[in-house]
Amino acid sequence: MILKRVKVDDRPLLRGKSRIFDIWKQRERFYKLFTTVESTGLNVWETCAKVLYKVLERESLSAMNSIHKVLIERKALEDLKEDVVFTTRSVQRIYGEFLGNPYIFPDGESVKGMKYILEVYKILCDIEFSRSQVVTGVGEGALTDFTGFVASTFKRGTKLFLYPTTLLAQVDASIGGKNAVNFEGVKNLLGAFKIPDLVVVEIEELMEVRCI
Repeated sequence: MILKRVKVDDRPLLRGKSRIFDIWKQRERFYKLFTTVESTGLNVWETCAKVLYKVLERESLSAMNSIHKVLIERKALEDLKEDVVFTTRSVQRIYGEFLGNPYIFPDGESVKGMKYILEVYKILCDIEFSRSQVVTGVGEGALTDFTGFVASTFKRGTKLFLYPTTLLAQVDASIGGKNAVNFEGVKNLLGAFKIPDLVVVEIEELMEVRCI
């Protein structure tokens, strides 16, 4: 990147582009002292979200009760080891290193179509997914709706964890157990109510609001 950007005639102290490699060698040991973040292919907001996840310290605030278990925790994705994880392309770009091998779907309302619902049913059948296992959704409101609908209908209900990543998903879509998908051009025509077994809210993930 530096080699492409730098023009020798604009840098009187550089004395040729080969000097860039000399400077790198001199500073390399100092660069290695710092935590690095891979930002290839990310925009500025996605990069900021990923950097924040690296530098902030772990912190949690439990809001558990007998009806609706909600955990407010910083950097909770570091412990995500669930059986099946659904996420979106935007979330995968930023937090993919914590998601294992997730099933990745489009951002936005298109994921709430029967095409993807049937696709997921087939996946769960193929891997012999059992009712004792956990379906986890990591993403914005449409993704949590989609995941909740799958968890409430497959084998008459499976365990459900949600990691909402946008403000609307954190205060509305993932709370209350309402899940729905679109059908025949009608928004939220098919749905069910299923209280998630756990909702994990990470405030830092609200950076993703600017990414999508």
